[in-house]
Amino acid sequence: MGLGRPGWERLLKFRCTGCGNCCKGTYICITDADARRLADGMKRPLESFVRFAREDEVALGKRHGWWVRFARRRGVMVLRWVRGRCVFLDEQDRCTAYEHRPLVCRIHPFEVTLADEDKGGVAKLAMNRVTECPHEWDGHETKRNLGLLERMLWRDSDRYIAKIEAWNRRRTWRTPAAFLREMVGAE
Repeated sequence: MGLGRPGWERLLKFRCTGCGNCCKGTYICITDADARRLADGMKRPLESFVRFAREDEVALGKRHGWWVRFARRRGVMVLRWVRGRCVFLDEQDRCTAYEHRPLVCRIHPFEVTLADEDKGGVAKLAMNRVTECPHEWDGHETKRNLGLLERMLWRDSDRYIAKIEAWNRRRTWRTPAAFLREMVGAE
């Protein structure tokens, strides 16, 4: 449902029931800012929750700016899985990193289109149907908050892509560990 079409306001009433379905079987692509926020907030080393997914593991366009070149392959930075689930999902299907979660997790399940990437309001709002979602309709989301999150994601993504482009132009030996050290500040 897009803005201007009957019923879009109902989407703002979405409430997550904590089923964890969106955290299972789907890799979550993250930026360097997401990785830093998680590492600092969870007090965990990056290697414990970050990996680089191969092209056959994620549905991301071949020309997308988040592809990082390494010596023998390329990958996109994602949250690790443990037994087919996000590394931060506990046995009760609750996110243990909720306060520090990536921006894409904060926006989910919404697909937000902005009128203007920098300061425009929400032009279109729809729901992502990636996984089965037994949600409720008694939530209190706002267009303003969704617009803010989407602008933050675009800003972080643009900065991250610029870093990746510089990294990918290099001709030196490149490893995932070196990328994490340089781009995210892993020790």
